[in-house]
Amino acid sequence: MSKLKYLGLYAITLLGCSEPPPLSLRYSDREVVDSLYNLEYEKIIDSLNTKCETLTTSKMNNTIDSILRIRLIEVAKQKNRYKNETYF
Repeated sequence: MSKLKYLGLYAITLLGCSEPPPLSLRYSDREVVDSLYNLEYEKIIDSLNTKCETLTTSKMNNTIDSILRIRLIEVAKQKNRYKNETYF
């Protein structure tokens, strides 16, 4: 009899530790969730696109400035090299 009690207690413990079943939504609830999701998605995607464009423009300008600065340094080196050369 005591083994049966322990077996029952063990079975209850195993069943009590299982995960609850997933929530199921009715069709009308799904429509509400979908519409709320779409509204929030539109707000977020507009904000992210704006930030992405700003970041891309900023990075592009920095890259172009860096390339121009390096090019100007190279041009200055070339000019100095030609100034320092002596012609016979």
